[in-house]
Amino acid sequence: FKRQAARGERRDYFESEEQEFHLKLIDGYKESARLFSKRVHTIDARKGPQEVTTQILAGLSEFI
Repeated sequence: FKRQAARGERRDYFESEEQEFHLKLIDGYKESARLFSKRVHTIDARKGPQEVTTQILAGLSEFI
């Protein structure tokens, strides 16, 4: 929210939702990754840009 506010942008649909909505959404993605582990991969975006890039490229290499 802070970055949007700093850029003068309004909240969109997802940012306007309450925390419960976001938690359910996260749970849904985790369940999809569990059920469809060959098709849905998770990336730890808390890491730095280089590590995130490494994770993405490693996941994509399976399909290239």
